[in-house]
Amino acid sequence: MSTVDVSPIGPGDQALFRAFFHAERGSETYGNSWTYITQACRGLGCGFKYFDGGTLVSIGLYRGHYVLVRPVGDAVVPVVRNLVAWLAERSGRPVYTKHAALADAGSLLAARGFRSDDALPLGGRGAPGRRLVS
Repeated sequence: MSTVDVSPIGPGDQALFRAFFHAERGSETYGNSWTYITQACRGLGCGFKYFDGGTLVSIGLYRGHYVLVRPVGDAVVPVVRNLVAWLAERSGRPVYTKHAALADAGSLLAARGFRSDDALPLGGRGAPGRRLVS
């Protein structure tokens, strides 16, 4: 994992996020919007993004833990696995992933170290199986 691929989310990123969301089927949802990304990452200047040219992941910080928000692109599963390991190692805290595509969420749940947050005390508030904790 390279820190070169992680940078703050800024106003100039709106077109990048829209391009990735537009490429997905059924992209006309609130979860696939600039408004959602900036809200989920706690506002402009507060969140980060991972972008390697083919995969885009928003990164927020909430109550001392990282949240990977709406990962999209060519290599979501390996990128999320690497990002989670990288962030968890540095923070010593769980890393949440929310609003992954269903196929990606299924692959991550099958991977060692990921589970749905449905069973956690505050979990299960989103779409079943799409909020993961590692």
